[in-house]
Amino acid sequence: MAFRPGTLALDFRAMNPAPLAVVALAVAVAGPSGSAAVATAQDAGCSTTIEPAGANLHRFHRQVFCIQPMVSDIGQDEGVRKALYSGKWYTKKPIPASAYDMADGALRLSLGGSLATVDRASRPGTTPLLPARTGFYVEFAVRLSDNDSDHWPAVWLMPVEHDARQSDHDLKDPPRFERWTELDVDEGGFNPGLHGALIAWSGKWPKYKRSLQANNVRWPPLDRTREHLFGMAFDPVRGAATWWLDDQFVGRTDTSAIPSITLSHNYYVNIDAQSHGQAKPYFLFVRYVRAFAP
Repeated sequence: MAFRPGTLALDFRAMNPAPLAVVALAVAVAGPSGSAAVATAQDAGCSTTIEPAGANLHRFHRQVFCIQPMVSDIGQDEGVRKALYSGKWYTKKPIPASAYDMADGALRLSLGGSLATVDRASRPGTTPLLPARTGFYVEFAVRLSDNDSDHWPAVWLMPVEHDARQSDHDLKDPPRFERWTELDVDEGGFNPGLHGALIAWSGKWPKYKRSLQANNVRWPPLDRTREHLFGMAFDPVRGAATWWLDDQFVGRTDTSAIPSITLSHNYYVNIDAQSHGQAKPYFLFVRYVRAFAP
């Protein structure tokens, strides 16, 4: 993959054990502006050869997958190999097919739509899992139909080991005790801007405890009716997780709080059109999602 004109360098030595807000970030752009390159990449979708800045920074140069989802890519039944599946392992039944259609060249989810790249038995389809041990970068091109603060769009990742069989159990822990790490690339409605998080969960169902490391980018406010690129790099090798908005670095945290079992886990993608309580109807448009690894 080619990187957009210019160079981007980050001093990972400053990340750990330095304070979370301290990052040495240097950008030198030559030729076309970064925003122009981002627009070119967005327009091209999965056919682009422009590598995201976050993937380049973390040296994740191998594209693992890129999905420009269509309704025909969504599986409703377990065991049928598809790029995406409707519903989660913890939902009682699949989301109705009527929650998904195509509009303006993108997959459109209505309120309640819920997609994952594994089926409800936690089995991957045609979209590969992302190993935590070596790290990865994931990017979503999404927008909303309107900006109501009740809307809760979520683009995020979970380990396939956190399943109904409690495969995230560490043998050193008591029976039925689980440990896993949730990666939130962006969840809308928590503040005017991007809301990302790295959440270390542990405990016995249903009394889980969490350790939250959030990245709240409150300013400038996002117009979510415009398509944005939401990206996150998870890089335990360098001890850092970073967030990216429209190919620009917007925040980071270290990965020291994650349980060690996380490094043996493998991640899948989730896309959800949720509500913060009022259930106001809206649409979540997804044009593509892509991932990079070392």
